[in-house]
Amino acid sequence: MILGKRAFGVGMTVALTASLFGTALFSTAVVAQDKVVMLSTQLVPEEEAAKMRDNILGDFEGAVDFVGSEGGPFIDTIRAEAAAASGDVGVAAALHG
Repeated sequence: MILGKRAFGVGMTVALTASLFGTALFSTAVVAQDKVVMLSTQLVPEEEAAKMRDNILGDFEGAVDFVGSEGGPFIDTIRAEAAAASGDVGVAAALHG
């Protein structure tokens, strides 16, 4: 796993390898935001989501709002934000294959 840790207000790059829970992650740069929203189809059960928040993202120097989602609502959210050319999701993580 690779987490870019530049000053959060200046910019951030987040990348995770495909080996992390079998997910492929696509990230966008986040500039001058208080937090980044990470939407994921993985780690949806609350126990797993808590481990993501506490163990994997816990040392990250910025604020991350990890949101677990089932596949259908995940795709709907990504499509809606893309069509609107704006939205809250800064990082989308989904199972591939």
